[in-house]
Amino acid sequence: MINRKYIVPVLFVIVTIFTSCLQEDNMAFSNKNSIGEIEVTRPGEGANSKFLGIKTKLSNDTIYLQIPYFYPDNSDNEVDLSNLILRLPVSVGAQVIPALGVAMDLRKPLQLSVIAQDGTKKEYVVVASKVGNLEVSKAEIQFLNSDLTWSTKEAEIKNDTIIFLVNTEISDVSKAKLVLEINKHSVASIKNDSEIDLRENIPLTITAVDKSKKTYTIETRMPKILPYGIGEKRLLWRKNYNELSNFPADARSVIASGNYLILV
Repeated sequence: MINRKYIVPVLFVIVTIFTSCLQEDNMAFSNKNSIGEIEVTRPGEGANSKFLGIKTKLSNDTIYLQIPYFYPDNSDNEVDLSNLILRLPVSVGAQVIPALGVAMDLRKPLQLSVIAQDGTKKEYVVVASKVGNLEVSKAEIQFLNSDLTWSTKEAEIKNDTIIFLVNTEISDVSKAKLVLEINKHSVASIKNDSEIDLRENIPLTITAVDKSKKTYTIETRMPKILPYGIGEKRLLWRKNYNELSNFPADARSVIASGNYLILV
């Protein structure tokens, strides 16, 4: 004789299992096969290391990688494109063919397939190239003032313009000496300590180790004189709080007036 008190639980278990099977059979697989930002490392550097300064560009289905010619950038360690590791985040459940995370040869375009859970495939081509450094990290000039004293002025570098804020009415920039800081593997069209005439704009071309070029314009501009506030800004000196003696504990502002530093 069947005990009725067990009939309901048994039926519930059977229905639950049957329903679960139906849900599993009808589960929709994701069709997402998108990619994230690609990373490049060298063997032995660990999963969390990546080249600094890598620039990526996605154009249609092509991923362009610009990899520093040397790494670190100002060292003599030339990057070997035949022995690099790619890491590429993809949509959840998607896979990449060929599998990444191992050393690969990027001297030729690399075909990648990103396959979603439902089998939807997206094809990409990775094109890598080594690029040199074309940046001017710092520029200074030395010039003669009307009182026959020499001044040094650091430039403001904005994109491809090197700007010196100089009052040319009282300063002679016709024989200014130029000092540049660029990558050790790059060459400037104007050598350091060369005399330049900044009464007119001057072109400066940087040639990188990969033979790429970038042309800057060197120019002078009159500093703006404001009725108040900050006009031309530059670091004159720096003092930490603990270096200043008799500094008021409740001081909140610092004002420069002539040869005096006023704490308020």
